[in-house]
Amino acid sequence: TIYNAALMSGLEIQEVHNHTYPSHYVSKGRDAAVSYGYIDLKFKNNFAHPIYIKNIVANGAITSKIYGCNQDREKLYIRTQESREKDKIIVKTYRVFLGEENNKIREELVSENKYKIK
Repeated sequence: TIYNAALMSGLEIQEVHNHTYPSHYVSKGRDAAVSYGYIDLKFKNNFAHPIYIKNIVANGAITSKIYGCNQDREKLYIRTQESREKDKIIVKTYRVFLGEENNKIREELVSENKYKIK
């Protein structure tokens, strides 16, 4: 959940690892697994202003919100590209940044995820 908030906010994703198998609660390429001392999720505030991260747990669900300065805001969307390779699903996750007229300014590959097929 916090990974998607960081992804959509435009924060620099420094380290992300997908789960071994596709998750049922989030789309492929949009998940992040952590395991203490082994794998981690790392992102960085690359903006000119501070950010505020708020996680809310209520009614069996968690919501993550990242607040920042409007001057740092960029329009963007997330695009995934899926392919299959023998016993794996390969998903590339891209972040696409848009201009004022919703034209594509730039695109970045955020992660390449490999999932085992059950």
